[in-house]
Amino acid sequence: MLLLVKKLLKREEVIMKALRITSRSKPGEVGVIEDLNSSILKAEKYMLHMGKRIDNVLAAIKNHREYLIKLNKKVHKDDTKKRIEMEVDIINNTLSVMALSGFDINKSLFSDVKRIRKMISDKDVELTKLRKRKERLERKFEDEMERFDFESIYKKGDDIPGYR
Repeated sequence: MLLLVKKLLKREEVIMKALRITSRSKPGEVGVIEDLNSSILKAEKYMLHMGKRIDNVLAAIKNHREYLIKLNKKVHKDDTKKRIEMEVDIINNTLSVMALSGFDINKSLFSDVKRIRKMISDKDVELTKLRKRKERLERKFEDEMERFDFESIYKKGDDIPGYR
């Protein structure tokens, strides 16, 4: 019996030492438990914040996908301005989704999109100028998108419940 009591006291001593608690510790004193509790609370706040951010990104991706589906149904064959406008909108939406996802996107692409939209709204614009401006935007856009490894980005989507 005495041996059992000694083992229990030894275990209690080891546990108290690990938790930085002494037999004279008063309730409310800061120790390992308090540190762990504050770390857990910080982690919970961070997880909530990241969860909201991920929800926003997924909502943007879903809206982008729905937008592309709608555009697929509306194929404009005869009006060149409409087709260019749709292509510019797709580029703009893709850039927006990438920026929302936290990727570092060249900000000048957004101003180029605005300039082309202004040109489209102008009734006296020449189609050749509009096409050239859009082709320059597409080249810059392609160069920007080549910086990212989309294979690894798409693989991350497999882990997200309800996506795909």
